[in-house]
Amino acid sequence: MGGQDAVRGFEYQFLRTLEYALDVVGSDDTVVTGVRIEGTADRTGGPDPEIVDFALVGDEGNLTVAQVKSGRPGTTMSASEALEELLRLLKHPARRYLLITNRTATRNLRELSALIDDQQSDLRDGVLALLGPRMAHQLQDKDEEFWRRLRRTEVVVDPRDDDRVHEQVRDRVRVVRHRLAPSTIGWDATGLLTGYLMSEVMARAARPDASELTIRELTDALGADPDVLRGLLRERDWAVHVPPGPRATDIARPEPLADLARHLPTPVRSDAAPVCLLTGLSGIGKSSLAAAWADEHADSYAAILWADASSLAQLESTFAVIAGWYHHRGVLTGAEAELPVQPRVFAALARTAEPWLMVFDNCADQTVLRGWIPPRGRGHTIITSTDQNSLPGPNIHKLPVIGMTGDEAAHLLVRRILGDRSPADEELDILRDLAAKLHYWPLALELAAAYIVGTIPQETGDLARRVAHYERQLRGSMNDPQSVPEGYPDTVVGVITLTWRRVVERTTPAEQLAAMALRSGAFLASRQIPLHLLLACWTTNSWDFSGPLVRERLATYVHDHPPVGEVLRAVLRDSLVRADEPFPLPESSGPATWPGYTVTMNDIVQSIVRGLVDDEGATREVLFRAAFYVQAWMQHFTEGGRMRLALALIGHGIEASEHAIAFGAPDKNIALLWGNTAGLLGYLDDWNGAARYLRAELEWADSTDQPDLLIRMQTLAALAAAYYNLADRPRDAAERIVPLVEALLADVPAALALDEEVVGRTIVTASSAVLNLRLHRAVHPKIAALASALEDILKIVPHDATVGHFGDLRRVRDLIEAGNTLDARRAAETLLTQRSPEQREDYQALCMLTEACVELRDWPAARHALRRFAEAAELGELRRFELAMLLRNVGIGLVTAMLKQHDPAFDLFRALDNIAVVCDRRSVVVQADDRDVITMFRALGTYLDNNKSACSVWLDQVNLDELAAVENVGMLLIMYRLLRNWTTPPDPRQAPSHRFVKPQQAEDWSAPRIDTPIPDTVLTLDDDAIAGILHGCAAESAPAHAVGLSQVRRAGGRIPRDPLEIAMETSLALQLLGLPARITETALVVADHSPGEKPIDPFRPSFHTAARLRASRAPHYTVLITTSQHLVDPVLPQLPAIRALAVARPSHRLSAVLPFQSTNFSHALEREGVVVAYHPLGIYEPEDVAAALLSPEQRAACETNAFFVALWAAIALSATTGARVSEIISVYPRLDGLLISPDSLADSR
Repeated sequence: MGGQDAVRGFEYQFLRTLEYALDVVGSDDTVVTGVRIEGTADRTGGPDPEIVDFALVGDEGNLTVAQVKSGRPGTTMSASEALEELLRLLKHPARRYLLITNRTATRNLRELSALIDDQQSDLRDGVLALLGPRMAHQLQDKDEEFWRRLRRTEVVVDPRDDDRVHEQVRDRVRVVRHRLAPSTIGWDATGLLTGYLMSEVMARAARPDASELTIRELTDALGADPDVLRGLLRERDWAVHVPPGPRATDIARPEPLADLARHLPTPVRSDAAPVCLLTGLSGIGKSSLAAAWADEHADSYAAILWADASSLAQLESTFAVIAGWYHHRGVLTGAEAELPVQPRVFAALARTAEPWLMVFDNCADQTVLRGWIPPRGRGHTIITSTDQNSLPGPNIHKLPVIGMTGDEAAHLLVRRILGDRSPADEELDILRDLAAKLHYWPLALELAAAYIVGTIPQETGDLARRVAHYERQLRGSMNDPQSVPEGYPDTVVGVITLTWRRVVERTTPAEQLAAMALRSGAFLASRQIPLHLLLACWTTNSWDFSGPLVRERLATYVHDHPPVGEVLRAVLRDSLVRADEPFPLPESSGPATWPGYTVTMNDIVQSIVRGLVDDEGATREVLFRAAFYVQAWMQHFTEGGRMRLALALIGHGIEASEHAIAFGAPDKNIALLWGNTAGLLGYLDDWNGAARYLRAELEWADSTDQPDLLIRMQTLAALAAAYYNLADRPRDAAERIVPLVEALLADVPAALALDEEVVGRTIVTASSAVLNLRLHRAVHPKIAALASALEDILKIVPHDATVGHFGDLRRVRDLIEAGNTLDARRAAETLLTQRSPEQREDYQALCMLTEACVELRDWPAARHALRRFAEAAELGELRRFELAMLLRNVGIGLVTAMLKQHDPAFDLFRALDNIAVVCDRRSVVVQADDRDVITMFRALGTYLDNNKSACSVWLDQVNLDELAAVENVGMLLIMYRLLRNWTTPPDPRQAPSHRFVKPQQAEDWSAPRIDTPIPDTVLTLDDDAIAGILHGCAAESAPAHAVGLSQVRRAGGRIPRDPLEIAMETSLALQLLGLPARITETALVVADHSPGEKPIDPFRPSFHTAARLRASRAPHYTVLITTSQHLVDPVLPQLPAIRALAVARPSHRLSAVLPFQSTNFSHALEREGVVVAYHPLGIYEPEDVAAALLSPEQRAACETNAFFVALWAAIALSATTGARVSEIISVYPRLDGLLISPDSLADSR
């Protein structure tokens, strides 16, 4: 039996064990006291203990012993096979025996079962007559006790498949749970409970010393609270919630659950990974429904993965937890563990054989989920969202969630108001009527119940009077129909209003503080509102957390009276808020009690409470306090380098900022909020949002009666940076940025007297904007002067961390540009080691370190750095200027390395391309010229993948004018033309001169007499010699010399390569340059020839010529440029005889270039003591030769190398002189646009 069959068999065995145990619990049987798994009541095991799969036991011992025999679909069980099992099972004393099987019964097994059931039959004779001789012989001598026990045996043939068994066990759990504990009727959580009970059965099976599951234990478990079960299952590693999800409501809503079941079939059998999108207004019960599904079907999933989708930061942190969990379980391989977090989780979900459920909860904007939904795997996905749009994508089903049914709503009120007491018919009718008046809205029902229970004591009379009293108060609170938000029932507003009035009427210190906290919470985001932030708004002095003091400690609640726990209970008392996932508050910043406690407040509750606060005339004070402390928390974490914590507050900053703009009349607190929120938005590359708040801040700074010079300067600098980043073409932003920087500089003298450090940090921000304008070649008469003035100020301000770091980064960049790469690397490494563990990675320094490692050819270090970037890209930590800097600078360095034939650069280039893919998927938008550089690299990546159509798509997105405006990217302009040539359909193919036939034999001979030893590697030429050749040769032969020299440069210092590969990639390189080329098959002869001697023809044999021969090859493949009729032989410098000559005679290091005429018998070239002669044998299309002589892998390598041969050749020709380039283009018009002026080139050679 295979491993999967064994697993399936054990699952079936344990399900049937649980099914029989549940039958006992659900009946009136008081005799059975427990079920023993894998054994009997005899603790010694008795005879043959392994035959017993389970036993129902009582005080007197075994009551029922059973053997469960499973099989794959289509297998059968005969009478003989059954009796072989029973011969062993019946050795154990018991009242009843069971043989249970899901195999198909043969005819004689059905007859055996009928004989056993027929109490009047002669069992012994009937059974023996059914059997064959062997089994009949075994039973012939059995005593009467055996036959009596066989009479008490039941053969159970189970026709159900595994899924049906699982489903019916879950149904049985539900029925028995309701019978034992009627108060648990609700979402049932039967899947959760079934999973727990199965884990219990499995645990007992593994422990022979504790194998009994008592009926008492089973009964207690069936009535357990779902939260308790979750904790137990987490310990058992069964249906684990990663991380824990919210608590489900205890009220059943079978209709939406059935809707989910239609799209999420369980058990999970396929890799389709269907998605259900639950949409609806706030408070309608979407999250509770998702939690209920998870509980109801927990036994169908091995892992329940709960992700907070309220923000991208929350998604990323949750995925990191999930990835760690799967890595710990060994699902991810070592290589996959190095992947960024998003593909790491996707890889785990796709690979694991265990089914999973992924829940994305509380998604307000579905665009946040782009790229995060698992595309495949054995699992299901549920999304809860207030966004009413349909989510695009395959296999996604939208399910609108509406209010409860009448029965569900009434049951909720019964549970909340009456507790475990069953209602009388009259009471049930009253609560049904109340539910209808509340439009069956879950949030309204919860608030109404909390109000009735907590505010109207039972002493006021019976339920009818209490509900009538509540309804009168509710009608009094519904006097403003204009305040009802669209889509919500008026009673929802009334219920919230009535609850709020009760909240603000309470008088104890804890209750009054709770009311103030709830007021502040209404002006923040709805999820994860830190309790200590709310309390700090009303219990601390803002002066203690102003200026530099904010960096030292976090504003929290530090009082003993009232205790924070008492305030928390008051906050939660009326159900206006619920407990939420903890905020990861550092111990060093928070108090000892409730450090990370947070609450969640429904959107509709916040909206109504804000209106009520406004009615109180308290909006200004509440909003301004909330604004100050939110910005203080953000600033505390930002300046401490804890950006993840700062970003966790960004939702609160945005909400408070928007309310402040709507309210008007800002003060300094609001200005600080706008500035700090803008800073975090800029960090997230949301520059539109940042500019919105900065403009509001600058408007306040210019209009206030009490101006703050430092705030104004900081705002001017930040707005300049925002305008730079907002511009798709950065150089176009100069007209907006220059006036801001001029205004800032006018304030510097006065500001220096106030705070030199703040001035220094502000100047750094402004300098970055101005330097970036210069980098992007912005044209403005004042930019140079502004840059100089800013530089002068940086020389006189204190060099704190910000100013010092800015200067350090500039010094590293200067070292790289000056060619001091080793010093640049050391300086970048020093910068990286200065970062504390809590601070964000210094990606600018890491980028420059990567550049240096690439230039130094330290490939392991460069690869490690790119892994760090890949992780950051997946987490969304890379800001777009960091991404652009990485892809542009490191990309150029890697292409240059590939040009120089450094093989590791190709792998790293693909890694870099993968980072671009991740950022593209995450919709990271870089600016125009950087975008064109990156697009060029994406196009090159598709060339390396031999994907012409994709390459064309990328090239179509390149704006050549933008690309030409970037400094030092002449190489990219040449790349563009080469790739365009590659993707452009070739001219109609002409008939080749000859049909290529694979040679039957080959000759490659070198004379045994060698003047000098043969070098192991190909010798190269220095740059001056190469430049001299390209300047001195005729324009007609210049392209031929350039590709030949490119091959010499690439081969120099390396072991000689396959001659045919060299010829093939040379011909392909010429085609990329736009010059038609063919492969010429020749016979090659190399012979000695002294200067001044009569020319010889090596192909005319004579004693004189034979004595001079140095080498001969046939066939020898060369390349013919058909337009100029030049023959190029890039293989010649790699031949052993020529390498020997090239040691002392540098001209022999060159490829051969000579005019070609097809009518000539031979073509000869004299060079430093030898004559090289070629006899043409045939002229062929490169594709025909490659198809006949090269493997697919060799052809792919030739195509890759050809690009870099062509690129180097074009760069070398462009680097001559402008006049020389024009001369070559006049001969070869196809090179126009591909050869560029020397001034446009970076040093790419």
